[in-house]
Amino acid sequence: MASSEGRVGEVSLSDTNFATARIDRRGQLVVVGGGGGYQESAWRGRTYSGENQGPGGTTTTVALATTYTGLVLSNPAGSGVNLVINSVGIGVVGAPTALSSLGMFAGWTTAGLVTHTTPLIAHNNKWDSTAGTNGTGLIDSAATLPVAPLLIRSYGTIPITGVTAQVVNAPVSGVIFDEQGSIVLTAGAFAGIYTSTVLTIIAHFNWTEVPV
Repeated sequence: MASSEGRVGEVSLSDTNFATARIDRRGQLVVVGGGGGYQESAWRGRTYSGENQGPGGTTTTVALATTYTGLVLSNPAGSGVNLVINSVGIGVVGAPTALSSLGMFAGWTTAGLVTHTTPLIAHNNKWDSTAGTNGTGLIDSAATLPVAPLLIRSYGTIPITGVTAQVVNAPVSGVIFDEQGSIVLTAGAFAGIYTSTVLTIIAHFNWTEVPV
């Protein structure tokens, strides 16, 4: 009859180590999740974020204009990595004057996005000596998109604050959309925040850089 062994208690390991399965004091197999969804990649220094800086934020261009302001993430041509989008956050500064749909657009060309009008800082999410270092992904609050993008996500509608047509709407709050790695920007690709009307925003992209 086949048998197996297990270790009671927590295990401390290094990369390339082997280990037996973990069991509890009753001999039952213990299987637990390895921390938060992005903990492993963040701990290994592969996860980055880029944001508009406050308090004033950035005023967006409308819809899918190629002369763009807002927040756009791009992967340079020949980068050697894929940018896996984990989450997107959007906060509105001030009171919108018109209803606006929120979303994400994306596009791709061989040469990639090369005109970075207003670059921002893409910082490592492992906050130690590497926290201020840039990754491969580039983040801008203004850029010239190399091609007209496609709308690929619809996140909902930002209401008008105050009284409009005898309807009182609640104040606008910030929102975070968990993409869970469902969008991958290969070399030459870009993605940005979409608004159907002009808004002033403070937004973020969070992504993991995975070697090709």
